Amino acid sequence: MKTIFTLHIDNMIDLVTNSSSELFILKGDTKQTVEELLASIYPGYLSEYDEVKSILNLSTEELNIYFRCSTGSNQWPCKKEDYSTIPGFTFDDLYEPEKEIEFPKEGDFRYTGNIKRSWDGEIEYALKNNDINGDCWGSTFVTEKNKDSLIEKLDPNHNMWFLFSKDENPNWEMQKVLSEVAQRYHLG
Repeated sequence: MKTIFTLHIDNMIDLVTNSSSELFILKGDTKQTVEELLASIYPGYLSEYDEVKSILNLSTEELNIYFRCSTGSNQWPCKKEDYSTIPGFTFDDLYEPEKEIEFPKEGDFRYTGNIKRSWDGEIEYALKNNDINGDCWGSTFVTEKNKDSLIEKLDPNHNMWFLFSKDENPNWEMQKVLSEVAQRYHLG
């Protein structure tokens, strides 16, 4: 008997469902304008997507999702100049060096204070964690305290509209159509 290949599976659910959700960012002066555009290219979009939301109506978590998706690097290891920036923001507005984490005992962690580096010596950066009570398991870039100022920097004209998929795996053919008029972010 021959083994062709062996897979080590971490999460059976992802293997079975290949689950994914999507976010599309559109520009428009009014909600009606954006809804008319969406309906003209994908009449049944509301069957798979929530109602379009103005940037002004997003929760802090929804805005954090956007910042996490629109920043970072598409390669690793990477140099500082390989990280994405968003119009209205500088690298230093968005990123900070990652800190190494140690686990002194099971279920406990702490930052070592050392800057994390990749195998080639480059500093690893992460989206800033603006939550003073934050932990090492994710960034909270947008907080209730800075939300309004971040919105003003990101979209001073308030013409960004957010279209989140309702469930996982929206119609792939229609995702391609929506990608022609909107910026697509795969949420995982």
